Amino acid sequence: MEQKLFDALVEEVKSCAAFACTNQTKIHLSYKHDGSVLTESDLAVSERLTNFFKKNAPDCNVVSEESPTENFRDGAPYTFVIDPIDGTDSYSQGIDTWCVSVGILDKDLKPVGAVICAPRFGLASEGILVTTCPGSNNVFVNGRKAVPYKHNTPPKQMALGSDTLKQVDISRYKGKLRSYGSSILHLLSPVLFFNIDATLDPLCFPWDIASSHAVVLKMGLKFIYASGEDVHYTKEILTKKTMMKMSMFCGSEECVKWMQENLIPYSVK
Repeated sequence: MEQKLFDALVEEVKSCAAFACTNQTKIHLSYKHDGSVLTESDLAVSERLTNFFKKNAPDCNVVSEESPTENFRDGAPYTFVIDPIDGTDSYSQGIDTWCVSVGILDKDLKPVGAVICAPRFGLASEGILVTTCPGSNNVFVNGRKAVPYKHNTPPKQMALGSDTLKQVDISRYKGKLRSYGSSILHLLSPVLFFNIDATLDPLCFPWDIASSHAVVLKMGLKFIYASGEDVHYTKEILTKKTMMKMSMFCGSEECVKWMQENLIPYSVK
């Protein structure tokens, strides 16, 4: 990907996040058919980012949580996976754990890039901006190159989604749990925070993980289904907007091995 396009995308995502931040106190809730929360900000950000890609990358695919997927091209140079606001429920309640996210898949639908902006999450008023450009192995957090942390095995702290306890038996785990209400921020936790060792993600949609997926891979972490299979994307999952296969584990190789041996998804017992 040309650096100029990627830099423009970073600025557009930051602008969308600033817009959503300004409007957080003004939103009105509605609900989708599955009962999940929807706000005007989700729709506005989705439209802005979709239009950005139509103008600047017309030969690429665009998949957005809030928009229909049109004219999906097999073998397109990139597929941009948009979550206009990940953590909409938190966003709608005035909580700061939400972000605007774009994951970038290559022509084989492998995660290779990301722009994630959480304008109210992090230290002081800085927020968090995570970027990694396709073709580069570097990950940047607020403009600084990220360095992998050394994590504990078994994990002492894990981030997990709000539905995890319905799907996975974690009774053997004796450490602490953190939950923010944003799958993307959960998955990023072992990259952002030295004391969070692993992530346990419940069933979710591709836009809930695609951006963070690229980040954790470049930081040397493993991201697998509880069955042991690598998490991957297909045309069907993206165009039909179906959920991923099952619960997922992320962490160092040693952490993930421990999770497989001790955290048992109910569906595969």
